[in-house]
Amino acid sequence: MKKYLILIFLFAGIVMTVISCKKDQSYRAKFKTTSGDALVKIMNVAPNFLAATGYSDNFNVWIANLKVNGPLLPYATTLAGGYPSTVATFPIATANNNTYAAVRTGDQHIRLSLQGKTLIDSLTIIDVPFYLGPNTKYSIFITDSFKLTPSKYIFQDNFLTPDSGKYAVRFAHMVVNDTAGKKVDVYSVKQATILFSNVAPGTVTDFMSLPLKSGDTISILRAGTSFELTRYPPSNPSPITSGPSAITYSNSKRVYTIIYKGDGKLTTGAKQRSVIVLNNQ
Repeated sequence: MKKYLILIFLFAGIVMTVISCKKDQSYRAKFKTTSGDALVKIMNVAPNFLAATGYSDNFNVWIANLKVNGPLLPYATTLAGGYPSTVATFPIATANNNTYAAVRTGDQHIRLSLQGKTLIDSLTIIDVPFYLGPNTKYSIFITDSFKLTPSKYIFQDNFLTPDSGKYAVRFAHMVVNDTAGKKVDVYSVKQATILFSNVAPGTVTDFMSLPLKSGDTISILRAGTSFELTRYPPSNPSPITSGPSAITYSNSKRVYTIIYKGDGKLTTGAKQRSVIVLNNQ
């Protein structure tokens, strides 16, 4: 009996040694705790998404196997529920409602999907792998060309809080189907200068800091010319001589993204070429 017990213990020891030496093949995603989450802003700026992909431009957005939107995300909408309403003046003097969505960091996927009849998300439109760094902000622009070159439209939002009396702004050229010259200049009436010049479709500029001046008009010009493609706010007359006296700007230190979006060939309708402004901070 003693002999059998010795053999049993010896066999058990060998098994435990083999198990402990076996290489761990399980995959460990680079997840972080919530204190190190990435912050993501997704914008649907694809006016011809149906023609480009064959699918509706109302879709769900998944990151890290979690749906990050509420209702289906239609054209000209962000995760926060929509662009700011067009206002009478710029820079905007309203509260920042365009928050980022907090998501897990590491090697993730962004997946666009449609709701099926029997399964919630039975049809995947696009599935793109990308890495999200901790404590980092990202903007993702869903354009007509997103499926072909998705990495081109994922940007880190690198900005610092501007000094008192100033605001920061950048420009995103998202009229990717514009074939009539393509590049644009961005002119500020109140700053009396071109802020961004010769910007190509699919490009997002760096942020720049500017002195705060109320009642500005942002004009999008064909690069190197005075031909105006569109403006923001669209109701502002030309030229602007003074800003509305009823509005004061005590909320400096804000950060904005000016987005040129829509179909470059259209001048009317919901998907015409136009400008909108997002608050980043």
